[in-house]
Amino acid sequence: MTTKQKTTISAVTARVSEIRDRAAKDTQFRQDLLTKPSATISTFIGTQVPSDVTIRFVENEGADLTVVLPDFDSNELSDEELEAAAGGCGGLIDRFRDDKRGGPGDTKEPPMQQDNIDKTLI
Repeated sequence: MTTKQKTTISAVTARVSEIRDRAAKDTQFRQDLLTKPSATISTFIGTQVPSDVTIRFVENEGADLTVVLPDFDSNELSDEELEAAAGGCGGLIDRFRDDKRGGPGDTKEPPMQQDNIDKTLI
């Protein structure tokens, strides 16, 4: 963690503490935090809250835990993997060309024809 990050984290922590202290004493400020949090915070800190940042305040009604989940990993096949699977040996043909002829763009031999590949694989 860099010094700038530590400074930023401690500055945010200090501001959150100020917000909590004021919300404990100022009923209108507290209500504004609950109903229009971004606008209230923007006014409080003197700068606009970025539109991609969601701020929520909740009343203390017992235990509350917010967990931010990681980005969803769908484990789906890429378009290239799907094409290779659906096309039968399409991916195999490309690998055969890459492995046996020196890689893509190798012009020393003419491209292999499908019937030659079939005979080679038998």
